[in-house]
Amino acid sequence: MKKTTLPLLLILVISTISAQDYRHSFGIIAGSYNGISYKLHAYENVAFQLDLGASINETPFGKARYRYAGTAFDLTGDKPVFNIAYQLSPNIMWQGEVTDNLYCFLGGGVSVGIIWCDFDFYTHWGYHVKLENESEAKFGANAILGLEYCWDETPLTLGLDFRPGYGAEYDHVTPDISYERHYFDWSLSLALRYNF
Repeated sequence: MKKTTLPLLLILVISTISAQDYRHSFGIIAGSYNGISYKLHAYENVAFQLDLGASINETPFGKARYRYAGTAFDLTGDKPVFNIAYQLSPNIMWQGEVTDNLYCFLGGGVSVGIIWCDFDFYTHWGYHVKLENESEAKFGANAILGLEYCWDETPLTLGLDFRPGYGAEYDHVTPDISYERHYFDWSLSLALRYNF
């Protein structure tokens, strides 16, 4: 009984929530993700969002590995890593109206770009390495959830979103030297967009 009650309740809630009444919106996003943002309402409750900008946050060190001349070293960090990632982030989401002019959305997406970071780490043999302004390729996957308010008297929306996810960075300096790190990635940002 419980297995069928929850899906039926979810379908009922989704069916009573109406769709957004505009098709396109474009604007800025600021917070731990900063840049420009475009949203397209392609179907009744389905939206596509594309963000281009810089993500600035601190992430746990996570799991890292350094390879040198065929030998792999596992790395451990002693503090969070400060990241600046210039990235492109497309997301697809379900979006619907909860109450007058207030919308909620939930979905997921990916990110790709270049990351700059500063951190200290140690090999499992205790060898200490400090990197400053190191640049690597960055890839990630994320969930996205949040709220958006649309004014009646003006074609503007104000949104808040949280994106928890997975991040990975890679740097292949030479054929013999490479570095990779996997970690919990996230951002929390406000968006102001013009609707048309």
